[in-house]
Amino acid sequence: MAADDAVTRLRAALHGQDGSSPVTAIGGLLIFLGFLFLAVQVTVHLYTISTAGTIALEAANRAAKDGGAPGCDRARAWADSRVGNWADTVACGETLDGQEVIVTITGTSPVASMRVFRAATGLTSIHRSARVRVEEGIDART
Repeated sequence: MAADDAVTRLRAALHGQDGSSPVTAIGGLLIFLGFLFLAVQVTVHLYTISTAGTIALEAANRAAKDGGAPGCDRARAWADSRVGNWADTVACGETLDGQEVIVTITGTSPVASMRVFRAATGLTSIHRSARVRVEEGIDART
């Protein structure tokens, strides 16, 4: 009877160690780090998209305040200085009727790992545009 109790205790002690090998610990750590890496890359990409949209809107506002098409050169230069080297093009122009200014920023995502997942995510490029209505100033003295 004492031998049966000793065997039962030995089996319980051995089964208490199931699944805690160094291989599973390292595997779990690698999976965690992989998801963390992916989350950081997506966050950086989303931050870049948000920044590009904000810069496009501000550039469109600046061009609209300067009278539309005549202000596009200064607005484009301002936007180029803000986006740095990740944006391929910054375009500025008016609509056909001349009532709105459109600024478009296009470029490649600065997150290199997103290019690997190109087919699955579509997160390889950035395309943001903003439209702002051109309004004439009203002279309050008349």
